[in-house]
Amino acid sequence: MLQHQKELEKHLQQLQAGEVLGQVDELLSKAEDLGSVKLIIAEFQDSEVDILKQAADELRMKSSATVGFLVNHSSDKLNFVCMVSDDLVKSKTVAAGDLVREAAKIAGGGGGGKPHLATAGARDAAKLPEVYAFLRKTLGA
Repeated sequence: MLQHQKELEKHLQQLQAGEVLGQVDELLSKAEDLGSVKLIIAEFQDSEVDILKQAADELRMKSSATVGFLVNHSSDKLNFVCMVSDDLVKSKTVAAGDLVREAAKIAGGGGGGKPHLATAGARDAAKLPEVYAFLRKTLGA
């Protein structure tokens, strides 16, 4: 039974990955234009953070002048995955680690990471509008 459960969990994870990764092109087409930078904000429910990181990498490879901010709602917590396209990282205009750290503070959490990909955890989903306003203000400046 344990083996069967592991197989089912693996299959479920593969289905989730396919669903999330299948949305990459749609997310790119819906990016908000903030002047010199495009912003992608997407929310997911009960997705694995590793799958969101894969999606962020796909976004990074397919875009330029783009910041992706993926939010996962899972029971009583939030996970953020932030992606910054290579050209923005190279120009040192934006760093994912700094951006996700500040965004997470707003929602009662913390995190960080590399300039191109970073993650954070937070607790207060009611603060998401403030998080999104912070991102728009910071990137549109």
